[in-house]
Amino acid sequence: MIGETRATLLLLMILCVTLVTFPQIEMVKAGSTIYIRADGSVDGTDRIQRDGDTYTLISDISGSIVVERDNVVLNGADCRLHGDGNENGITLSNINNITVRNFELSNFNIGIVVMGSDNNKILLNIITDNFRGLDLTASEDNTISENYIAYNTDGVALENVNNSIVENTITENSNIGIFLYGAGYNNIIGNYVENCGTGIKLVESFNNTIFQNKIVGNGEGISFGSGGEYSTVHYNLIADNAYAFAFLASSHNTIFGNNLINNTNQVNAWISSNNWNYDSIGNYWSNYNGTDSDGDGKGDTPYMISTSPEDYGDADNYPLMEPVDDTLIPEFPSWIILPLFLVATMSAIIVKKRLLHPR
Repeated sequence: MIGETRATLLLLMILCVTLVTFPQIEMVKAGSTIYIRADGSVDGTDRIQRDGDTYTLISDISGSIVVERDNVVLNGADCRLHGDGNENGITLSNINNITVRNFELSNFNIGIVVMGSDNNKILLNIITDNFRGLDLTASEDNTISENYIAYNTDGVALENVNNSIVENTITENSNIGIFLYGAGYNNIIGNYVENCGTGIKLVESFNNTIFQNKIVGNGEGISFGSGGEYSTVHYNLIADNAYAFAFLASSHNTIFGNNLINNTNQVNAWISSNNWNYDSIGNYWSNYNGTDSDGDGKGDTPYMISTSPEDYGDADNYPLMEPVDDTLIPEFPSWIILPLFLVATMSAIIVKKRLLHPR
């Protein structure tokens, strides 16, 4: 009787341990850091398959990846790379011509780090729940495109020149969606930036272009911190933000052709003077109450911009009476297929796991 009781207890203990560990067995542990070496070899895991210069994940991995070889494609194949909250996910340091695509990156300090590296492409990744999604420093001619970047503290941070942030979904990042610091001649085009503390912020940054983005429901839509100058902001939808624009000691920016709709406050400017029209084209302000007596589509009176602590006399001298044509600001962002693709992919993964691990 005692022997039977002990056997029963032992079986129960084994069952409990199995139930506790079962949810964790699908994530392959890589140990620490995985390296793609300069000679093309892979150290730290057997879960990356090499085919020439293309390296493809064949399962979810817990760990980090450091790429040390130029001219490679790193394909996540919709697998998950998961961190411990302290490490960085994928690091490109002093290498060039790398493509990083189709990863799910989460729970890292920084999801993807690019340092001193040029001509790289970061495409079609899901980057969530990190301190910072992407960080580019001292790197040029990189393209960040069609990524879903959400639920991080900061989405994307740039401290470099001549990069492009194009057609990404950047949403629910608690601090800043896109942050440019000491950055010049970058293009921010066609992104959907929603529900961030600040949608786009530029500090000590110059000659950047912000074009055809949808910037919706943020605390501040576009913020120019100290030294954010000589940039062009045109043909964007900036709607339902607490502040459409905020300026702090930032002047000489040119802002035209934008739809500024239902923002609680349109502009908060401190020691800043900027140009609110270009080539007789102003902006559409949903709270403009002027008239258009000659029917040219522009208000008869300027839309005045209040600046503190003194009045610089800033004004949109050609305020538009109607919103800008939606062929210039698409009603739906061109990356709309990406979320649908992600839903389909997740559904396929769930079905696959159920087939492999029937209950």
